[in-house]
Amino acid sequence: MLNLQNLEIRHTCCIFIKLITHTPLDSEQRIIKKRALLSTLREIDTIRRHENFIVKNLWRVVALGAILTLAIPAQGLGGFEYKGTSVLTLMEATYWEAALIIASLYTIFCFVGHIGWKIEDGLRLRELHAKKQRLMRELGITVVHGEPEEL
Repeated sequence: MLNLQNLEIRHTCCIFIKLITHTPLDSEQRIIKKRALLSTLREIDTIRRHENFIVKNLWRVVALGAILTLAIPAQGLGGFEYKGTSVLTLMEATYWEAALIIASLYTIFCFVGHIGWKIEDGLRLRELHAKKQRLMRELGITVVHGEPEEL
């Protein structure tokens, strides 16, 4: 049985949230809603930990871009029509021109991906916070924020 009378959840930023229920567990529906609330809280925490991936791993993204920029112009294509033909001969460009074009495309894709993921995370967090508020209202739960000593 799930007991949520005095549940403490530790977040990554060392803030404790203590859930205090005003009514005892009395039905299966209440238990299901409390489990849904816990699941929603975990999902919010997961999204918060994984947001801004490109910014958090900037050196890895830059290293991958440098490797791709330097390696792709010299590689041959694997398609049937262009078997063994390098990108340089198809583009009729020098090595550094092709590398600059590839670096520009990589930067644009990373920027668009970062903005897209940021918008998607924001929308998902908004939905989850609305769901959390609705479940807390239905369950009659009060949230107290603070340090562990204060609680």
